[in-house]
Amino acid sequence: MFVSAEDKEPFIKFEVYPEGEKSTGRFWTQKDFDAMKGCGVLTTMGLAIAETYARDPKYYGATFCCGCDKHLPVEEFVWDGTDERVGS
Repeated sequence: MFVSAEDKEPFIKFEVYPEGEKSTGRFWTQKDFDAMKGCGVLTTMGLAIAETYARDPKYYGATFCCGCDKHLPVEEFVWDGTDERVGS
């Protein structure tokens, strides 16, 4: 059996799935968590949404990612050119 270097990474978390799921859970490595730092595609927002963020950064709980083509928690986004998380 071939074992890749990725398979040798230590697990840092176990996520328990709800009862009745096919699997009981998932083991996460640091690489898995780092992958959630974004897809790298620039997502823009309209003026009204930008004004709402400026007024109340915690107003929205999720926003649409143009690269992933789905809504994600705002904590998974960073402001362009910074390491600052959106909604922080």
